[in-house]
Amino acid sequence: MTTSANVIEYDIYKNHKRVGNFRKHMLCKYPDYAELLKYQPLKEHTIQPWGYDEEEEEWSDKEQNLEKFLKRMATFNKWLRDYFKGTKTIEQILQEFQDIKDEMNRKMHEHFAKEREEAKNKNNGRT
Repeated sequence: MTTSANVIEYDIYKNHKRVGNFRKHMLCKYPDYAELLKYQPLKEHTIQPWGYDEEEEEWSDKEQNLEKFLKRMATFNKWLRDYFKGTKTIEQILQEFQDIKDEMNRKMHEHFAKEREEAKNKNNGRT
């Protein structure tokens, strides 16, 4: 069972104005933190984590510079590491994410088409 305690919400700010948000479920691989690279220039943005604990009490952490936040995350994240090393551009990384999403959607549609076909064949056999 999952709870909102497994989700961290992030508000993204530029010049003290909220310009976006990001949601990370801790039990899921995607979305990936590297998707935050779209907020350019990174050093002009801040990020503030918040969420709910096991008792559904809201918590929040301090706002921090987005570039520094992502550099710390790069230790554990291959896309961020590649970006900060200069081996991949933002465009390349975001295209990889789009390709991953497209493939996941393709597989999901394929799965449900197969399920529908099996259900249809099962129902046709009942006559």
